[in-house]
Amino acid sequence: MTVLKPRTPPPADYYRNNFQAVIDFIQLHHRCALSAEDTRWIDAWSRCDTAAQRLLIRLLMRKGPWIRADKLVYAEIPNLHQAVNELKDEGLISVDEPAPADHLLDLFTLPELGASFPHTRRRFRPQGKAAWVNCLLSNYPEDVLRHRIQDHLHWLRVAGQESLARMQLLYFGSPSADLTAFVLRDLGMIRYEIYPVEESATVLVAPGVLDRYRELVVLEKWFDFLPVIDGLTKSLHARLVKPVTLRAAERRRSRLLNTLGLWHERREDVDRALACYACSSRHPARERQVRLLTRTHREFEAELLLEAMAARSWCVEEEIFAERFSKQRGLKQPDECLIRERPLFEPGPPPNPGAIEAHALAELETEGAWGLHLENVLPLMLTGLAFWDVIFGPAPGAFTHPFQSAPHDLWWDDFAKARAAPLQQARAAFASHRDPQSIIQARYLEKYGTACDLVNWRAIDPDQLARILKVMPTETLKRLVDVVIQAPGRCRTGFPDLFVAWPDGTCEFVEVKGPSDQLQPQQRAWLKRLGALAIPASVLKYRRRRETSCAT
Repeated sequence: MTVLKPRTPPPADYYRNNFQAVIDFIQLHHRCALSAEDTRWIDAWSRCDTAAQRLLIRLLMRKGPWIRADKLVYAEIPNLHQAVNELKDEGLISVDEPAPADHLLDLFTLPELGASFPHTRRRFRPQGKAAWVNCLLSNYPEDVLRHRIQDHLHWLRVAGQESLARMQLLYFGSPSADLTAFVLRDLGMIRYEIYPVEESATVLVAPGVLDRYRELVVLEKWFDFLPVIDGLTKSLHARLVKPVTLRAAERRRSRLLNTLGLWHERREDVDRALACYACSSRHPARERQVRLLTRTHREFEAELLLEAMAARSWCVEEEIFAERFSKQRGLKQPDECLIRERPLFEPGPPPNPGAIEAHALAELETEGAWGLHLENVLPLMLTGLAFWDVIFGPAPGAFTHPFQSAPHDLWWDDFAKARAAPLQQARAAFASHRDPQSIIQARYLEKYGTACDLVNWRAIDPDQLARILKVMPTETLKRLVDVVIQAPGRCRTGFPDLFVAWPDGTCEFVEVKGPSDQLQPQQRAWLKRLGALAIPASVLKYRRRRETSCAT
């Protein structure tokens, strides 16, 4: 692996080799997802010599899509003109193709606009580049402007953008990730775990499925125009109700349906809102349906949906809603003995985020205790370190490229089901270990800095971790990580704010609430869960001094 040094030029073939690694990987693991157009693009790339390939990757890294030819100067490409012609002959770039005049004018600097269109200065006297461009666009036809622009500069555009976008999505798993991932890795800024990406464990999708995912990415951008384009909601709904088979695409589709449903709901269009929510498979679709059905006196349908939610909830929030709304089993409030009230320093506006927790820690320190404000960082980190090998172990569709900080399904409800056997063995081994704290500390030192979505390395240093593990009872550690690893996606939010160690050697998790704050459903769920696990947890509720004195 090439290691880059800051402010030092990379090797001549650095970017080309990275892109070739992407091509090789896709051909090995995702060949069946390539369209005929993709294959033609890859074949054309393979026929180019090294210099032309270097140039193409440089073009891909520039801001586009139209690029000035006279600005291309690269030390690793000595015969630039020959490389341009080779890429053009292979159909990998176009030269001086018809392009929107406003984009081409934007390639000029302000002095160049003045030199290229001197009559505009004399006639209209525009001030600033934007004024120049607007003036030219308002007074001259596009073809006239393009002809004049071509007298002064030539422009290039990389062809096959659709194929490039598909390959980018296949390799990185995201339309926003690109070759920068290689640079960050090779600069040592991010380190990734080494895991096998076997063909049998890769998500293989047909080209049409991949294009459907990309269509959803484009549709999301149209939501900004809902207030100004009549009939757009019907068009979006018609495209979003079409089924998808790729799970990542389904999650995105459901999120967009929820957004569209909320748009209709806010405009009192109940039927269209229900139609959107009914096609979604992501929270809060079913919750919104129950509320709308109840509001419109369709209690029987609402009751059926509540029963389905109670039988198999999609997430913690939905589980809590089903319990509370059905009134069959109200969510139990934290015991009164777990709520400790204290007067806050002064009456006034609510504290800034984080201030109330810092104030609580400072008060507790005066009583001989110590603590850390970590929230969900702590249980997720302990779990990630305890079950690292399972998280980065093989599972169908879990790993599809070398730049993942977690398996694709880490936050999905069937995470545990997809790796049932190895997870059961790991849970049993950790539960029976005499010193599980040593496993956590050893894994921390071994994997420090390696990207993992469960582990925030900057939040807890080695000394803090050792201090926490020293006072945390072994059974508390075992129970906590065991409940998180079975459903990481349901444990991402709501954990108590503070880890507190008391002078008598005991420890507990403390949720801190200001005078106007209330426990959120996820926080109530965690307090209930910790109580069931016999893990000490409490709520520290602050009141204003004025409120306290009046009450007495």
